[in-house]
Amino acid sequence: MLLTVTANDIDIKPMLTYDLLTSTDLFAVDKYSGKFSLTGKLDHEMRTSYNLTVMVRTEVFLLLHISAQRVS
Repeated sequence: MLLTVTANDIDIKPMLTYDLLTSTDLFAVDKYSGKFSLTGKLDHEMRTSYNLTVMVRTEVFLLLHISAQRVS
């Protein structure tokens, strides 16, 4: 695991889901826990950073739209 994205809605405590909006073969996010994992091999000489966008939703509403500006 690389990192965990967390969110909450204190009003109604709904089930949240996490989706990686950035198209990539290198990273994945667990839909229910928000845990990121590496699914490919990173080559620091070819690319030194990655921009990833995660969307967090409740069962009905968009809760958060998060952009990570640097993942190395």
